[in-house]
Amino acid sequence: MPQLNVPTGAEAADDSSFSNAFNLAKQALTYIGTYRTPPTPPIFRLWYHYAEGSDQALHSELTALLERETVEPERLEAIRKQYFPETDNSDLHRQTGDSLASEVAAMQRLLEEQRNAGSDFRQALRANSDSLQQPTPTRDELQACINEVLASNAKMHAKLAETELKLAASQQHIDALRRDLLDSQKAMLTDNLTGIGNRRFFELLMQQALEAFQKGTGIGDRDVLTLIDLDGFKEVNDTLGHSAGDEVLRFAAHEMQRLAGDGSVARLGGDEFGILQRIDSEQASESLGETICDFFSGKKLAIQQSGAKVGRLTASVGVAILRNDDDRQSWFERADNLLYSAKKAGRNRVMSERSIR
Repeated sequence: MPQLNVPTGAEAADDSSFSNAFNLAKQALTYIGTYRTPPTPPIFRLWYHYAEGSDQALHSELTALLERETVEPERLEAIRKQYFPETDNSDLHRQTGDSLASEVAAMQRLLEEQRNAGSDFRQALRANSDSLQQPTPTRDELQACINEVLASNAKMHAKLAETELKLAASQQHIDALRRDLLDSQKAMLTDNLTGIGNRRFFELLMQQALEAFQKGTGIGDRDVLTLIDLDGFKEVNDTLGHSAGDEVLRFAAHEMQRLAGDGSVARLGGDEFGILQRIDSEQASESLGETICDFFSGKKLAIQQSGAKVGRLTASVGVAILRNDDDRQSWFERADNLLYSAKKAGRNRVMSERSIR
């Protein structure tokens, strides 16, 4: 009777991973067919990640698009560029870093060559010094020593001049690579629609705040996480179009950055923003959120180019104070739950932790 091969634990896990990936791929193709979107690899990648559901911001943005029943190719492409830009900044960052390391290594080799030239010159001086210490050196021997020293000196100076030119060129290249590296770092951490920090930037700041807090005493100033969601933003997109929605997001980002002062502002996805700041008292934790709510609810907005009226734009806010036992997930989830409570309670309001206990 034939033997049935039962997969081992590792093999079963591989089979499960393959099956899951295959199902996600089928779902992505279904979206492409259902909504008649371009069947290109970048768009397939977008739908695949949507089916996977791991990126909440991407999922919510595409879900809002699907609720309109008609998926505009232009809007889909704009979302794709936001989450998967054509130039992979992480690859650019890595390539620039590799080039910088190679250039530094080349500079080190130049310096090593110059050291070797200096060593050769010292050896020539030492050898000729020994010859000159003979009891009765002849005229020809003296002339030979002088000629050898002069030749070694000329060779060393020529090498020095060559090295200086190469080092200057290498330094210019290194400076350019450093600028490219800084640009790629900035691009990796910047939201391309609003120009403020993106989710990656915000998560990095949260991690830095956690590490700094854990090294401290746990008393004194506190780090506060404020999450802001624009109320009724979907209606702006539905009634005025996505270009108007983008203008509203840029305006909101600019004003939040202004109102936050020393706080760090980022767009987390869609119409959700985050702000990290330090406060010197627990009573001040909701102050920024209230300022933001008051500012937006007191403004009647209109699109500058078209004159289309947006009306009042309100915001719901959740505020969580960093606790001694927090990690990044627990801290963010508390703020997110408070934001949801603000939405549920009627929107245009702040729900804040007033105590760290």
